[in-house]
Amino acid sequence: MDKHLNLANRLYEVFRGNITCINTWGVYLFNSDFDNEPELRNKVGIIWICALFDTLEADNKFIPQIIKEAKQEGFESLVHNGIQLQNLCKLTGELLDSFTKQ
Repeated sequence: MDKHLNLANRLYEVFRGNITCINTWGVYLFNSDFDNEPELRNKVGIIWICALFDTLEADNKFIPQIIKEAKQEGFESLVHNGIQLQNLCKLTGELLDSFTKQ
């Protein structure tokens, strides 16, 4: 596979995972038709939180390596996109910090 495409796909996976989750399950969390379905919302909420943790983990596990490889190859747009994804990961961490164990 082309090196640029490989790195781009690895970055895209982080972004796409969040979009897929919210597109698939968001209706159950945010649509008022499901206001009387707290058990369903709790289960879907867990799926969403797990997806957020995956995003947070990506910043530590593989985004820095992708940025490094992109710099070495001279793929400046991928370096920029990787940095932007790191910003998304930081925002995700801030969102997760708003939850409590209680």
